[in-house]
Amino acid sequence: MKIQGIFFKILIPVTIGFLALTAGGCSQKEAEEVPELLEPATGSEKYVVAEYRTIYEFKCFNGQVIPELKELAFSDSGKLDKILVSIGEEVTEGQELATLKSSSDAYDALTEQLREMREENEYNDRQRAIEMEIAELAEQDAARLKLVDSQKKELQALEEKYLLGRIAAEKEKLSGSVITAPFDGVVVAINDTRSDTFIDEDTPVMVIAGKGECYVYCDYITEKAARLYDSTTALIDGTEYDITYVPYGDGEIIKLMENNEDYYSIFRVEGGSAELTGKQATVELKKNMRENVLTVPASAVSTEGGSSYVYRVSGTQKILTQVKTGVIGNMYAEITEGLSEGDMVYVPD
Repeated sequence: MKIQGIFFKILIPVTIGFLALTAGGCSQKEAEEVPELLEPATGSEKYVVAEYRTIYEFKCFNGQVIPELKELAFSDSGKLDKILVSIGEEVTEGQELATLKSSSDAYDALTEQLREMREENEYNDRQRAIEMEIAELAEQDAARLKLVDSQKKELQALEEKYLLGRIAAEKEKLSGSVITAPFDGVVVAINDTRSDTFIDEDTPVMVIAGKGECYVYCDYITEKAARLYDSTTALIDGTEYDITYVPYGDGEIIKLMENNEDYYSIFRVEGGSAELTGKQATVELKKNMRENVLTVPASAVSTEGGSSYVYRVSGTQKILTQVKTGVIGNMYAEITEGLSEGDMVYVPD
């Protein structure tokens, strides 16, 4: 479900911001000597207790919920005949929405030929049935008439099948000249196109919004990058929803860039509905999740020469203490060695 061009003319303006949250990890090695530095601990400085919690690396994006949108175009080129709907109008699946001016002479002629052939066959069938009935009443041999009747009906069926095939082929040619609604929904945008305007195939003509699924648009992240995360969720109106990345088709991004058009990431909201449309959403991507591990604020950990240290507070002193870390999240760092639960550490401003 990729919408660009005229879609952005009708999408409610939204500031899509990226929260610049960096994450990283580092492998630790123990130094031969751990320097110990004693400094006075004053009451105006910030101290935090080491405690167990769940941590992870994450990135966040602000976005907005939109309904399922479908950009519609003719599959053939030609002059516009009619736009049959207006913005805000509800449509049903299969309903004709727009047509091109195209020649349907061959289709109309074949359809008329089929009608006439069926009428003639029906008349001939009745005539043969009467002849067979008369032959039986006259105690004549009706077997030959029945055989002829059977052969005639087989020939009629073959001729009708051939004609129906030609009609189907002509109808297929005309199908590219008609836009029909792919699902029940509402027309939300129509390109500014007048009758008799020449329209190239695959040129967007209108957009309809469905009444079922909903999606979140946010700042762009590649599919490859999104797959690096273990969890993708969106917080919408106080409820957390699982979301699924919807990739662009081959070459779509390049085409958008060449046309200097905006492009965004799209996530399908699992279990969401069109009722969420217009609401703000916070998309959160998480990876390297660790549950119930000892942590301190990531800003409390400093690294020098491949080793990590914290200032552990003891009484009125700050003691430089070597630690080993695990996952370094956006806000907290996992401590695997060097501290115990309840130890107080100094957090630099």
